[in-house]
Amino acid sequence: MDWTELFRQLYRVFPRVEVINQDEGGLFLRCGKLKKTIGAGVYFCLPIVDEIVRFTSATTTLGSSTQSVTTRDKRDLLVSWSATYTISNPSRAFLETDDIQAQIHSSLCQRLLDYINQNEYQYLRSTKIVAYMVSEGFRDDFREEWGINLVGFYLKDLTLHRTFRIVNNAETTEVETY
Repeated sequence: MDWTELFRQLYRVFPRVEVINQDEGGLFLRCGKLKKTIGAGVYFCLPIVDEIVRFTSATTTLGSSTQSVTTRDKRDLLVSWSATYTISNPSRAFLETDDIQAQIHSSLCQRLLDYINQNEYQYLRSTKIVAYMVSEGFRDDFREEWGINLVGFYLKDLTLHRTFRIVNNAETTEVETY
């Protein structure tokens, strides 16, 4: 255990005042149970039993790494994207989801992968992909299931790429020892 973690644990033993900034929100937990969702302000916390889980209430941007996707006509594409989101239901987003950014990333990657796999390269257009990704039905389902409001989806790269494979044709020889 390092010193910062030890200090955090000792800090919880004393009564304290927590300040939530204007662009933040929080979940006020007492004995691990949700008491209420709080906004900006100053809050008194009892020792050991009270905890505030903070979150950013402003729009947040999540970027993705470049991924390789194959179209229906077996063409390989490189795709990278970013998405913006806000928290619409903090208790669902933070208490029922382990890692919000990982959940958003995996859900959007899967949806993008499904769309590109179902279409041929000649019919793929960035405007159609973005419209599919932020369709009203998907955003409503996303908000209902995860408590996250998907504000926007933006393609950075959508390009063909070639795969180079290096094959070693060298034969191995066995050496006998006597």
